[in-house]
Amino acid sequence: MPDLPDITFEIPSKTFVIGEYLAINGTASMVMATEPGFIVKVIADKDFGFHPESPAGALKQQLKIKSNGFSVFDPHEGRGGFGRSTAEYLSVYLMHRFQEQGSLEFTEDVLENLEEFVLQYQSCAGGSYKPSGADLVAQVCGGLCWYDGMNFNAEQLLWPFPGYDLFVFHTGKKLATHEHLKDLKKIDFRSLIPILLAARTSLDQKNLRVFAESLNYYYDILGEINLSDRTVQKSVHSLRETPEVLAAKGCGAMGVDTVIVLGEVSQQEKIKELCAREDFQYITALSNNHGGAMIRRTN
Repeated sequence: MPDLPDITFEIPSKTFVIGEYLAINGTASMVMATEPGFIVKVIADKDFGFHPESPAGALKQQLKIKSNGFSVFDPHEGRGGFGRSTAEYLSVYLMHRFQEQGSLEFTEDVLENLEEFVLQYQSCAGGSYKPSGADLVAQVCGGLCWYDGMNFNAEQLLWPFPGYDLFVFHTGKKLATHEHLKDLKKIDFRSLIPILLAARTSLDQKNLRVFAESLNYYYDILGEINLSDRTVQKSVHSLRETPEVLAAKGCGAMGVDTVIVLGEVSQQEKIKELCAREDFQYITALSNNHGGAMIRRTN
């Protein structure tokens, strides 16, 4: 039996690039996994850990894990939008897996058995509207992840635009995603599918213009169906008026927590300055991508 208190998990932050809301209906999405990551350590204090009604808490109960607790280092200090909830869940899942198999390697096996992996997560999430699991999958896959939730396939995409980057900013706002999903009315999202597919195809064709237009258009359509925070939306549209910004959109539920900006690497300081004027805090960039969740021995 492995010595569990000596195990630490490093799990990347996640940011939806495009595909939010479509993902919860099983359609594909594009999510990036980046530094800085969440660090979760298994500790001996069994009473220290996750809320029992959270997905991580539910999985811990389901797996009957009673002898160990978890300590989380959140590099975002509680700011929403980066996948802390799924990072916590993944740490419980990986601890149990390590306990059963004693191996530090897991990524390939998880990605080959995504249906079981995602369905188990959804069973622990509770509520009438199940989360897609796209963010969880991206945290395992790493890099720029394309996740097909209908066929349970994930792949790490190559970024085909040298000299350009996706910059991630936090808005200072926070939305309880699980609560939002509970209240989400049934909306016809089919008009978003061609835009998502155009974004995916543009990467294969190395067409920067179409990729930028797809990000902008997707966000604008969400705004038209009242799934975009108005305050953030105003700031995003202001950013788009500047020549340094090729595309900008809010990300995730209501586009509240985070905003991504597509622009030239040579203009990154100017882009950061423009976003600071909107009270957006720079966090990371796609170029600072993370290879996916890892299990480490502490000693």
